[in-house]
Amino acid sequence: MNVSTYENFQVEPIDDGHVQVTLNVPGRSMNVLDERVLAELEQIATRLENDTALRGVLFRSGKPAGFLAGADVRRIAAIRTADEAGEIVRRGQELFSRIERLPVPTVAAIHGPCLGGGLELALACTARIARDDGSTRLGLPEVQLGLLPAWGGTQRLPRLIGLVPALKMMLTGSRLKPDEALQKGLVDRVADKAGFEAAARKFLTDLTSGRVGMLPVCRSPRRVLSWLTGRTRPGRALVRKGTLRQIARSSQQYPALREIVETATAPVAVDNLQAGFDREAAAFARLLFTPACRNLLGLFFGREEARTPESWVPSAAELPVETADSGGASTRGLPEKEVLGVIGAGVMGAGIATLAVSRGLQVIVREADAQTLDAGMARIRGQLEKSVQAGRMSADERDACLSRLSGCTSAEDLRHATIVVEAVPERLEIKQAVFRELAGILARDDSRDQHVVADGGSGDGITPAAGAAGRPALL
Repeated sequence: MNVSTYENFQVEPIDDGHVQVTLNVPGRSMNVLDERVLAELEQIATRLENDTALRGVLFRSGKPAGFLAGADVRRIAAIRTADEAGEIVRRGQELFSRIERLPVPTVAAIHGPCLGGGLELALACTARIARDDGSTRLGLPEVQLGLLPAWGGTQRLPRLIGLVPALKMMLTGSRLKPDEALQKGLVDRVADKAGFEAAARKFLTDLTSGRVGMLPVCRSPRRVLSWLTGRTRPGRALVRKGTLRQIARSSQQYPALREIVETATAPVAVDNLQAGFDREAAAFARLLFTPACRNLLGLFFGREEARTPESWVPSAAELPVETADSGGASTRGLPEKEVLGVIGAGVMGAGIATLAVSRGLQVIVREADAQTLDAGMARIRGQLEKSVQAGRMSADERDACLSRLSGCTSAEDLRHATIVVEAVPERLEIKQAVFRELAGILARDDSRDQHVVADGGSGDGITPAAGAAGRPALL
């Protein structure tokens, strides 16, 4: 086989019968799976299937930053119909199944982030080797976008590491370090950074030459129990029942949790991988258009924007101004048109508040009580501190952000807000109470032309009463 260069891949022989497939998406700091990448990988799969001299394949990344961050989230967000979602999911499932069915050993050489669709590609390989350094992480974090792994992850991960640990990974979106991944059986080898490339090639050679025996499935220390809970119908039913009970409250707000459990434990998927894939595709299409998913996607894009240092520089109109209070003393006032109220400082509310203060807005966070407010404010401070530690924000910029942040436990303190975003739990009675309370408070303030109360979390058909002309508009 000769060297072949594609837009996103390079395919080259590394020794007799062994081929290296290197992914390096141009113009991106991290590899992602978009339609062009998938199309080229389909061409490469066809080439590998027809290569009669092929003995083994090594999949690696040409990016120093890492292996593969997963699917292009912007493409996912742009999907408009369930049919379109199903088509994209089935395309990825079939492609990875073709890689899995190659008649020769395949190895994924993993460094840096290997997440989402990236890990699902690695799961389709015969084996995985990870570079032992601080940047390597493996996980299926789709739940953080209100989705589930749909390119085979809900089916292959339980078969590899056991149903219970697989569910924990998918339900929490946790990312494993190399040693943790090795202990769970998610990877088969760990190698030092200095000799990683050579170790990956040797591992492939050992597999093809028979020096490495058949890699066991489900290498949990408690293999018998893991087999019973993961590979028998009664065991899977027991795990399903117990897990659904544990997530009962959270799954009301995040339907992806229940879909992950139902898909991974489905009786039809015990001996029928394709039946499991079909459930994945259907569940993904359902979740993609839920309010939880759409809001989490919006939060994801907001956080991505906040990672860009240029987006943190406020305009002159956004900077706090000096005003005089009724007693004539000079105080730090609120910008005339840039006051944001956020009701709820959980994960979503804290993310919204963090992004807003990073963009120069004055933000008032309201929680139900002092204890919950303290926890929410600490969450926001923690997010800002992470930006400082990562070099995306200076300590002075962090302090400036904090100076624009305040908290309260009374809705009355939101009367100066131009826009109020609610990020309370997805429960109808709570949201209705929030709108009723704000309708009276904001309507009494004639100092502004308009307030807007934006539903930042539900999309569940709440229709609050509108104010009179010149009063707040409640959306």
